[in-house]
Amino acid sequence: MKLIKGFIFLVLLTFIATSGYATPVQWKVADGGNGHWYDFGYDSSRTKAGCKSWAESLTYNGQAGYLVTITSDDEQAFIYTNILIPNPGRYYTGGKRWDEGDGVTPLGWSWDHGNGDAWGYTNWGSGQPSTASANDDLEIQADGTWRAIDGYITHSGGIVEFDAAPQTSAVPEPATMLLLGPGLIGLAVLTRKKRLNKNS
Repeated sequence: MKLIKGFIFLVLLTFIATSGYATPVQWKVADGGNGHWYDFGYDSSRTKAGCKSWAESLTYNGQAGYLVTITSDDEQAFIYTNILIPNPGRYYTGGKRWDEGDGVTPLGWSWDHGNGDAWGYTNWGSGQPSTASANDDLEIQADGTWRAIDGYITHSGGIVEFDAAPQTSAVPEPATMLLLGPGLIGLAVLTRKKRLNKNS
């Protein structure tokens, strides 16, 4: 009986160690997605630069975060369903309009993460993108439409994206290994005690 209890305890510890993050949601490849993970942070004190720094300070599955890049209608729909519907708000994305350096002559929009995602797909709301020179950052609104906005405005949060973790062989994570070792030692001790009790 003690041996069974020890094994159950080991399984529970292993589950706790491997269940880490629970918040990011994955757009699974099996569902037609890219395998990336998405999360949000709502903070009315963050500018676009603050949201960008926040996103890039995060990691998940060993992958660094960045403000989301939305490159297809399917990705847009996934974000709307899994982020915006349960967490309505206005969030900064990684979209940025660049100019010639004079702050006036526009060059066009791109994703400022630099991950190679091309600018092509858009989901602008009515009357967007605004042509005001200050509105050079991209916000996604609660209804899923996009809006050009002044990145110094502090009413939005941000949506963070994490790339899919590289495929590796099934090697236990360090946290699991740390718990597995003591668990196995505990099992060995219980087994030894059981044998000694039988022999005495």
